[in-house]
Amino acid sequence: LHRSRGFSVARAFKGCGFAVFLPEVLSHVQKCDKSSGISHTTRHNRLRDTMCETIQRYGITVNREPLAYKGLYENGHERPDLLIQTLQQAIAVDLKITKVQDLAKGEKEKKKIHEKAVKQLKHKFFPALFTPNGGMGQGVIKLMHEIRRSIHSAMRSSFIFDFKRSLACSLATSRAEAWQNLGTRQEWLQKSVF
Repeated sequence: LHRSRGFSVARAFKGCGFAVFLPEVLSHVQKCDKSSGISHTTRHNRLRDTMCETIQRYGITVNREPLAYKGLYENGHERPDLLIQTLQQAIAVDLKITKVQDLAKGEKEKKKIHEKAVKQLKHKFFPALFTPNGGMGQGVIKLMHEIRRSIHSAMRSSFIFDFKRSLACSLATSRAEAWQNLGTRQEWLQKSVF
């Protein structure tokens, strides 16, 4: 995307109705399902699966999209992304990728949605919010240390390093794929000015 081809970055995203300039392009591409064949759901699920696999490597049982909470939510359709069975207590986790300025607000929203249902089973709930560039909300930090307590003492420091590294790599892969697949959606290309 450069001016030598006869179009500006601001016009490049005309296909999805969002005009942006260079500093905002990466952020927009990662959120806009119209600009890339890699959807926000794909990025979310990759992050969820990475978290699950990393925790399982340390001998802790993790369930994706657990059915244990069926019928406990007021709207009947919600459930957390992960159920982690630590030695101390079962932990429910719901993930979201959001902007840095929305981390605290997003954590409050996740708690409002999930805490009541999760507490009915005497489980703990942690919101796991991330920024596209690898930032982590306070819920992720607390979750990481809660899980760490269930791991053998000889492996605790390696868990922290592995957990952070794995999640950062997952987010980096998502960023790279969003850029690589920029403009691959047919409807976006048809409306685009290329």
